[in-house]
Amino acid sequence: MSKFDLPDYYKVLNLDFGATNHEIKSSFRILAKKYHPDKNNGNSESEAIFKMILVAYETLSDPKLRFQYDAHYMSQKRSQISNSKSDNTETKRDNKVFQLSDFISLIRITIFGVFVFSLLYTNMCESNTSTGNLKADKQLKEESGARPETGEIQFEK
Repeated sequence: MSKFDLPDYYKVLNLDFGATNHEIKSSFRILAKKYHPDKNNGNSESEAIFKMILVAYETLSDPKLRFQYDAHYMSQKRSQISNSKSDNTETKRDNKVFQLSDFISLIRITIFGVFVFSLLYTNMCESNTSTGNLKADKQLKEESGARPETGEIQFEK
């Protein structure tokens, strides 16, 4: 591990990449009970593990920190995969994890894109109407046929 590599917080909490907030919290509680310093009477090893568990939980439970960590984690995984050609079985296993996490990320991005598109489309439809209400605009359009929009009154001869 180089000095820029972060520990694998998912492994620290016995989780897979992309775990839900509920899974993170649940795993943290189980491990915190097991390695808590009060329960292990001054065992320095369990105290160090507890501190690592706490840091992992704080990082993965905060959305901003988790986003930054996941970006760094993914770049680390990519470099590990490209650098470790010697052990094919390990590389294949890492590629499967990498591909699954990419698929999950792609699904999240797609759902977000559909949501944003629907908001923009709704906003666009409402901005094309004068009242923001399609039914009321239809009624105004029908009434405007009897009355010119220029403001001029036309008399029949």
